[in-house]
Amino acid sequence: ADISNFYYSDLWYMQPGVSIDQGKARFTADKLIIESASGKFGKSDYRTSGYLDNYLAFGLMENQPLGGYLKRYSGQLDVNEWMTSEEPTSNSTSSTEAEAASILYEDLTLKDFSGNMTIVNEEIDMEEIQFNMFDSRIAMNGIYNSQALQKPLYTLYLDVKELCVSYANDYFSPVSAFAPALAFINGIVNSELGIKGYLREDMSPVLEDVNSL
Repeated sequence: ADISNFYYSDLWYMQPGVSIDQGKARFTADKLIIESASGKFGKSDYRTSGYLDNYLAFGLMENQPLGGYLKRYSGQLDVNEWMTSEEPTSNSTSSTEAEAASILYEDLTLKDFSGNMTIVNEEIDMEEIQFNMFDSRIAMNGIYNSQALQKPLYTLYLDVKELCVSYANDYFSPVSAFAPALAFINGIVNSELGIKGYLREDMSPVLEDVNSL
């Protein structure tokens, strides 16, 4: 089936709106196979392909799992539009292979992003995440758990290459909370560190709860 000029928005999970400018899909009894699709999530562009499992039962009945695999590319992804305190779907299992030229998160810009994310129920497992920020290259693995929606938990393991410490401290104050010793260092550093903590409902970190691993 060919899809074009499609738009959907609701007051809960899709308030910024999702559009499909052009798409091609095939339907089977248990899978929605997305051969190609392009459009926008809010202001963010995307191209994607993959499949969704159990889509009919998920759309028509309560408490049905939704699974699948998606490969997605964005030129610019504005995460701020999708920060919400609404409860996520708790019985979904899916995997995403993502690439983005630029990701906006709060006041930060992550460039040349790539990585894999697997969602199992209310937990996101992040693997082989890489991006550029503060003129450095950062590799990351970790977990985001939203089972306690009012205080979601994150655990991150970071490998930071050629970080300009003064630049990072000037433009991102939580750096000193994540790695306090960096507040007293100038120059370029390479570092491996693990951190865990909580996020507020708006997805910003609770700095007083940041702990090293």
